[in-house]
Amino acid sequence: MCPYEVIRSVVVVLAFKTVYTLEQKRRDNDKKVVSLFVGMKDMMGALLLCVAPSIQTDHTDILQPQGAGE
Repeated sequence: MCPYEVIRSVVVVLAFKTVYTLEQKRRDNDKKVVSLFVGMKDMMGALLLCVAPSIQTDHTDILQPQGAGE
């Protein structure tokens, strides 16, 4: 076996390991992103429940355009 073939084999194995490691990190990161989105959704729901009672629902302070409601 020629030394170049050994070096080539080592390079191929290292490249495969690198690609595999990057793919595993990407998948782990995707799981974290989904978890973060779920947490943000839950937090926004909780904030909405806290703020909803203070939201003004009557719109009497908004001016009606002329001719509307006649």
